[in-house]
Amino acid sequence: MASNLNWFIKRLSAMDAKEIPWRVSQTFRYKVESVRFKKQYKVTDKLFNRKYSRLQAEPKRLGLNLRNEFYTLGTSIPLLGDFKYEDYKSDWFQGFGGEGTSPWPMIPSSKLNYRERNDIGDARMNWELNKHFQFAMLAKDYYASGDSVYLNELSELFEDWNDKNPFLWGISWVSAIEIAERCMNWCYMYSFLEAALHKEFHKDSVQHNKGKHKHKKSDKTTDSTISAAALEANTDIKNTPSDDASSIPSDIAVKIQTLLNSTSVGILNMADYISHHYSQFSSANNHLIVEISAVMHAGILFDYMPWIKLAESILTREIFLQNYSDGINKEESQYYQTFEMEVLALDLRLLRLNDIETSKSWDKLLRSMSRYISNNIGDHDEILSFGDDDDGRIIDFHGGCNHFKYTLELMGLLLDERYTELNLPTSNDNPDAASAINNNNKSKKQSKPKHNKPEKEIAETKSSSAIITESQASEPENINIFASPISETVLWLFSKEDIIKSREKSYYRRSSSIIRPEGGMTVFMSKDSNITTAELDATDTVHKTMSKSKERNGSKTNIPDILIGIDHAPLGYGSIAAHGHSDALSFQMFADGTRIFADPGTYIYHCDTESRNDFRRTCRHNTVCINSTDQSEMMGPFLWGRKATCTLDGFTNTEDIDEVMATHDGYSPIKHTRKFTFKKKEGILLIEDWLTKDNEPFVPDESHAAVFNLLLGEKASVSLAEENTSSEKDDCNNNNSIPKALTSKFSTYNFNSVTGIVTATIEFISGFGKISLSQKDLSTEYGIKNPAPAIEASIISDHAVTKICLTRK
Repeated sequence: MASNLNWFIKRLSAMDAKEIPWRVSQTFRYKVESVRFKKQYKVTDKLFNRKYSRLQAEPKRLGLNLRNEFYTLGTSIPLLGDFKYEDYKSDWFQGFGGEGTSPWPMIPSSKLNYRERNDIGDARMNWELNKHFQFAMLAKDYYASGDSVYLNELSELFEDWNDKNPFLWGISWVSAIEIAERCMNWCYMYSFLEAALHKEFHKDSVQHNKGKHKHKKSDKTTDSTISAAALEANTDIKNTPSDDASSIPSDIAVKIQTLLNSTSVGILNMADYISHHYSQFSSANNHLIVEISAVMHAGILFDYMPWIKLAESILTREIFLQNYSDGINKEESQYYQTFEMEVLALDLRLLRLNDIETSKSWDKLLRSMSRYISNNIGDHDEILSFGDDDDGRIIDFHGGCNHFKYTLELMGLLLDERYTELNLPTSNDNPDAASAINNNNKSKKQSKPKHNKPEKEIAETKSSSAIITESQASEPENINIFASPISETVLWLFSKEDIIKSREKSYYRRSSSIIRPEGGMTVFMSKDSNITTAELDATDTVHKTMSKSKERNGSKTNIPDILIGIDHAPLGYGSIAAHGHSDALSFQMFADGTRIFADPGTYIYHCDTESRNDFRRTCRHNTVCINSTDQSEMMGPFLWGRKATCTLDGFTNTEDIDEVMATHDGYSPIKHTRKFTFKKKEGILLIEDWLTKDNEPFVPDESHAAVFNLLLGEKASVSLAEENTSSEKDDCNNNNSIPKALTSKFSTYNFNSVTGIVTATIEFISGFGKISLSQKDLSTEYGIKNPAPAIEASIISDHAVTKICLTRK
């Protein structure tokens, strides 16, 4: 109770004068609703607002590509953490990740405290199950295959969830953004079901007519071809079968119609609720964009202009408030940027499909955002990611995909340039491919114990035209995410013709190291990528004359492909900076796709508060920590007080060397300045740290101890760690630009990569005292943490120099 009160006081301090009365009005609204819904109702029981009673769903307005021939059939979705979907698929109140075994209680949602619930678990993990990706996926499976196994599974889960999760009761209704994601998945579920119903009535019609006209030659056109042609013509039955078929409904058609009726009511109720409870003021970050996007989806589906206009106006305002003009989202998290980009892409697609005009400035900003995300992905599929990352997504018709790739595919189909190859999947004339993959998948599933994280699972393929597009088993290992087949979800949103046409667009791939001064991120890279694109825009500060990738002329180099991300950004967005980490001037590094120096990740949100805080602390990032304190003031799991401010001091980029220098004031009056010098052709990163106080050099002492922390990748193995007091020790790569006499300590680590062994030699050249080796937690997936090697180097001077050398064996 005391901790909740303390959080409330701190949270109140982050609000402005206008927010407080709005919060009061919302509290009053919750009380009214708790009285109204004291009796438990399913969200599908009836319309809670009768003014929507005249609305009818028009699924054609969502524009699904119902002629898609490339799909998977499966019943499983990835859950967060080490949990297997099959073990929990109807365990709607499971307290994933907690210390106890208690489920989430069935009490009014407005009274349910889901924060810091070690006794139950992490609400974020629970919500992954209750967003209903699986509902849309199962509806897609049934439409594509006609196999009632998928329809029965969907019907059972849908009915069970609605029976056990009454409106505004329990964990599934405490967060508007989770309701919004569920609402959008229900919209797509509805569209697939309506298409399946149309197909089902067509089958009944054909059988009925065959009985009536036996003398006529039977139609040899397949059901799937006929239904595709009918749907292409935008035939819309509006929940009512045609007269010809209505007299002969099948049991399956009745089941589909029942699902459609319930889903329609549920979508309207959820959208109406969100339209009165979307985030505002200090909470209006990515939550607001997702919430109002659900209102957009429902408005489009039911052709309800008040919702469409509300959503379009808020989105047009927020997209520019929440993103810098140089293409970086103000949450300062690459993951949350792609999360927001996905939903904006889905919105933009719907608006264009329905001839609703949007500002052209959307395209310009989304173009910069897409380029920035593309710059954060290496040639070996490595991805730079700072800040929070909870592995979330909006829709997923496949059951797992690379979210960065999928988002860039969406943008490449909507904007005037593309960011991936947009390769269509092919069957390679091998009809046994799908069954072979399926058999492999079955053996994996049988051998996996409970709680293991699921593979990207697929169920038995029922149609020879279906092809696995995302399975690891079906993709050559040497094809990276830019060239791998397009994500299945995208194939249901865009036609084959759309994709082929978009392949004619210019192809943006990074050309060299870039800096985004406003958003505060720098990306160094050791080699150029193949470029087949137009000139970079002005927001990419690059060396324009740099040549394209140089051919290796058949010889192997001992310098790996290096990708480095450097954070000199603001802490996060708005007064609470909810998803930022205290990581000013930290960096991360990959070599040949292998993580060498790691960002610690996120791990957890709503339980294990100690870990939630630990993963955001300064001492857990690859930067300098003074006196074991944080650069910014942590006030709650998603709340910051005093915030460090970074300033960019300079950036240069040449063919051989990249440099960036920045300063932060998080330890004011002490300031920390850091300079990164990257010698690309030599595989060397030089890091220089300066500490000043009142513009004078500051030497750390016992009262202000300074430590340079380094967290290594999980694949690191120590081959050597020792003090070197000898002046005879050779510099790596025989580079003698740094006098040997200054070399005091070094350590060497080996990493297994796709190209062989990458060796990272770390030399603490000057300004350091004791060097300590330990292990700290690293989380590369939400809900999972594992130990990784860590180094703590004590700084004993106002100027410290560190040299990192990478070589490939």
